Amino acid sequence: MSVLIADDYGAVLARADRVDRLRAFVVLVLGVGVAAGTGLLAVQQPVACLGLLLGAALAVAVWRRPAVAAYAIVGITPLVVGIDRGRLVPQMRVNEALTVFLVGVLCARAAVRPRAGRFHLRLDPVSRAFVWFAIAASLLPLVFMAVRARPIEMDDLTYAAVMWKFLLLYAVVRVTIRNQREVRIALWVSMIAGVLVGAIGILQSLDLLGVRAMLEPLFAPFGYTDVVSSARAGSTVGLPAATADLMVLNLVIALGMLYRKPSLAWCLAPMTLVFVVAVFSAAEFSSALGLLIALVCVAVRLRRLDLLKWSVVALPVAIVALWPTIAPRIEDFSSLHGMPTSWLVRYHNLSTYFWPPIVDGTNFLVGVRPAARVPVDEGAFGFIWIESGYLWLLWGGGLPLLAAFCWFVWTSLRATGPAARLLADSSAVAGLAAYTGLVSCVVLMIFDPHITYRGSADALFGLLALSACGHQVVEQNRRRQQRSTQGEAP
Repeated sequence: MSVLIADDYGAVLARADRVDRLRAFVVLVLGVGVAAGTGLLAVQQPVACLGLLLGAALAVAVWRRPAVAAYAIVGITPLVVGIDRGRLVPQMRVNEALTVFLVGVLCARAAVRPRAGRFHLRLDPVSRAFVWFAIAASLLPLVFMAVRARPIEMDDLTYAAVMWKFLLLYAVVRVTIRNQREVRIALWVSMIAGVLVGAIGILQSLDLLGVRAMLEPLFAPFGYTDVVSSARAGSTVGLPAATADLMVLNLVIALGMLYRKPSLAWCLAPMTLVFVVAVFSAAEFSSALGLLIALVCVAVRLRRLDLLKWSVVALPVAIVALWPTIAPRIEDFSSLHGMPTSWLVRYHNLSTYFWPPIVDGTNFLVGVRPAARVPVDEGAFGFIWIESGYLWLLWGGGLPLLAAFCWFVWTSLRATGPAARLLADSSAVAGLAAYTGLVSCVVLMIFDPHITYRGSADALFGLLALSACGHQVVEQNRRRQQRSTQGEAP
């Protein structure tokens, strides 16, 4: 067989011209080189070789179907976002490296195939508000620091890039998802990934099946394994509150899909139960509040208050299943001060390390610095983070950042609200989840900067991008109708 193939290949080369022969020779040399290099790498570094092969397969899939880039971001990010920066990829988290890689593939495709790889990103009101939000969280604070001759450290630059990272994710999803079928696939990918994250979190909180030991090598923040071994489930996100936020977003997606197609209850109902139980596995009071806000928000937007009756079934199941996780948090109120120690520590940190600099001089106008943490000698991590979202806005960018955040939220709510009420298509389901996530975020920002939580923030901005697909389809149909009308006019 090999002899016949070689004879046929030689006959083809004999009939080819000089340029084709040169191309065939280059392809042959490169193929042999890549095969040999892959074999050597597989022997020396099997994990790296597997990563390269998976990356190559993903690149080919994205090259053929750009929507795969959005699916990869939506599905892979929740499963790897809890891995510390620099642990697997130098100077980056795995999800950040994934986004940069996908952007590189899409840019290469657009350069090689100008027509097929052309992408259109119209700066609608949400996109413009997002850009100004990113500028107010990065460039403006750095300029103010430079004007006041304050030293700009690497921590400031890292935090200044956070909103631009989310904006890049938003842009990738916006330009690659082009129709309702792709939106629907992305929503299913999000829910499937959410079920995996939620199931891992539930098992972690109950200390079952050795999940805690499995998470320790990669998902312990800064190598501090006590976080993974506690009853508060951070799952693969690495942060209990962010895990709960992610579960709430996927819960709303499932409810929206169930509302549109009740026939899918056989698979969506178990998913919703996993999401609700996983919220309680985080053992966060703010997360339980976020769940309540989400349920009420969905019922009000759909004008179906009767949907709240299902919470009477789901919430008791979650509480009973995770009582070993919830009970210690309730017992914290029986302390000497009548409230959990963590709340007292939070108040002490805010009043000692963050509030005095904010009210010092004109800092509340222009911010203190982008870095949302201060180094300390004591503690497990060596840092103390701002545990209040609105104080973070004043700390990181002053009144301009606070105003930019309010404008972004208001613009996004106006864009997603009407479609979320009708649920006419899959992008409207994404809009309902984004709308609910923003409303919950506005309330929960009192406690923590939820708008930048890893994993959940990625999901929220991805949903905003998916909800915009409906507007793109409507706009394209309107333009098509206008062109046809002008063509028919005498």
